Amino acid sequence: MSSNLRLTVATVLSMILCTVGSFAQNNHKGGQDWQEKIRSEKIAFLTSEMDLTPAEAEKFWPEYNEVQKDRNAKMEELFKNYRALVGSLKSNKSESEYDALLQAYLKAEAETHTHEKEYVERFRKILPAEKVVKLYVAEEKFRRDQIHRLRRNSPQRSSSEGK
Repeated sequence: MSSNLRLTVATVLSMILCTVGSFAQNNHKGGQDWQEKIRSEKIAFLTSEMDLTPAEAEKFWPEYNEVQKDRNAKMEELFKNYRALVGSLKSNKSESEYDALLQAYLKAEAETHTHEKEYVERFRKILPAEKVVKLYVAEEKFRRDQIHRLRRNSPQRSSSEGK
């Protein structure tokens, strides 16, 4: 194994261990180990798919983690507004109340998408365009792989396949 490859592997493993360690320290609830495992898998997957150098990884991961926090906050706001839409159908609302809920939902949905350009610009300060493209492709690939894994392991799927 070349020294550059060893350094890359060591850097990635260190980042994974640090990330998992920080999540474990911040996680006072049991049952979230699977989230930590998925985060670790995602870090390893993205690092590999993007072919990050140790220097790139050192600069990239803190920025990526900040972007993820921002994305997660925007998605939580979107889900909150979606739940409000669903809940509104269970009660008798006025036209103006429904309209206000729709506007809040649409605003939250727009917020989840409008910041992607900013994120790309932030990543481009650290990485070449090709690696940013690889990031977006790898994120989608990882997401799809997770969905397929969930479907394969779903008890409903295995029980409905026999019918």
